[in-house]
Amino acid sequence: MKLRALRLRHVRRFGADGAAVDGIADGVNVLAAPNEFGKSTLVDALRAALFFKASSKHRDVTALVPDPGGGAPEIEIDLDHGGQGFRLHKRFGGGAAARARVSERAGDRTVATGDAVQDWLREVLGTDRRDAGPPGLLWVTQGRSLEPPAAGDDTLESLLEREVGDVVAGERARTVLERARAERERLVTATGKPKARGDYDVALARRHDLDAAVAELEAKAAASERTRARLAEIDARLGELDDPAEAARLADALAAAERGLEAA
Repeated sequence: MKLRALRLRHVRRFGADGAAVDGIADGVNVLAAPNEFGKSTLVDALRAALFFKASSKHRDVTALVPDPGGGAPEIEIDLDHGGQGFRLHKRFGGGAAARARVSERAGDRTVATGDAVQDWLREVLGTDRRDAGPPGLLWVTQGRSLEPPAAGDDTLESLLEREVGDVVAGERARTVLERARAERERLVTATGKPKARGDYDVALARRHDLDAAVAELEAKAAASERTRARLAEIDARLGELDDPAEAARLADALAAAERGLEAA
């Protein structure tokens, strides 16, 4: 699944005019704005649209209602999945006010409505866990690591997992961690020192050789610069000797010296 656009109305600080983030492309997309401009609201709205039914009364949904004035939060998401473009639209509220629909962006054909929308999302996302986030995404829920740990769950790892969420229900995260540990054990000893003749040890030795070569070249460059400066001085002196006026002056001085010598 690839997120392409997020639009919302009547969500917290955003009233009837709403807000939109369009043109989300492949690769890294950066959403930047000063504090209190609604960045967290956009992320919370995205999470609510993906993981809660339109009729939900969960506190994370009711927290989206604008105050003052109230209103039914509406969230629209454009996404790509399986080579197709879809549009998810949710209006949160009780009774007939609650609406949910998934349609194809091209042609507007309805894919799912009502509670069936959540079944479609579960299939697309691969999970319905609200703290997991979409597969392959580090889903950051602001401030979760500051919550007290659950009973019997007081490890640093559990706190970090709660802050960044899980990747594909945690399985991929554990796989990545195990591979990272195995790679570390291949490169260094238990005390963190490079393993003899290992890749890390060879790389450090190579770096040492390159540092020595750089130092030698820098010394040669400094010596060359001194030689260049001396040659510049000699060249300037030769230029003076080749000057006709200077040559005549020196000849006059030499003749005067010779006359003085004869007179003596």
